[in-house]
Amino acid sequence: LASRYGRGKATDEQTSDQPGILSLTVDQLLSKLLKGKAFEIAQLLSRSTSSPMDLISALEDCLVPALWKVGEMWRADQIDVYQEHLCTNTAI
Repeated sequence: LASRYGRGKATDEQTSDQPGILSLTVDQLLSKLLKGKAFEIAQLLSRSTSSPMDLISALEDCLVPALWKVGEMWRADQIDVYQEHLCTNTAI
């Protein structure tokens, strides 16, 4: 997983390479996760995908790396455990 998801080094410029996904970035999702904005994440994913396969790609290409970045932030003491739990629960 670490090599696939870049060990949390995603930037705002990183978007999905899938043609149906409209400029959805890891940092957009990370920002919403850190604020516990589950409804806004659902809206963003809904607007950014046009098919079930696009949604799967968005989850694999953006949400999973955002969660990986959350774990890296927690490991580096940049966020507290309650924030990591908030992000994880928001993603679920």
